[in-house]
Amino acid sequence: MDSFSVVRLPAGFNQRNRDIFLAGSVSFTVHSSGIKPVIVHTRALIITVPDSSAASFTIDGRPKSPGEEVDLLKGKLKVAKSYHSDTDNEPVTLRAGEMVMINTDIDLMEKEKMDK
Repeated sequence: MDSFSVVRLPAGFNQRNRDIFLAGSVSFTVHSSGIKPVIVHTRALIITVPDSSAASFTIDGRPKSPGEEVDLLKGKLKVAKSYHSDTDNEPVTLRAGEMVMINTDIDLMEKEKMDK
């Protein structure tokens, strides 16, 4: 996590929910609870780690940038836009070695293989 990042956990975290609110850039390692998914909310994305999965991933979402990026190192994620889009509202599933980039200025979200 860089010094400009902010992570907020709501009341009831890990009891009622496992939601995380992020502004900035951070790396996560999530272990399965078997009960509740981990859901990371950024300015442009909703990133879900299914409740039966474990995952390691990084998020780069600097507040003044029109873009965000999620790189999945291990596990599985579901990634969706956090806003209604006129072009595409379908979530994508990432597997290890894949990434998703979003640019809110042009309303474009793309899934790609990560560079090795």
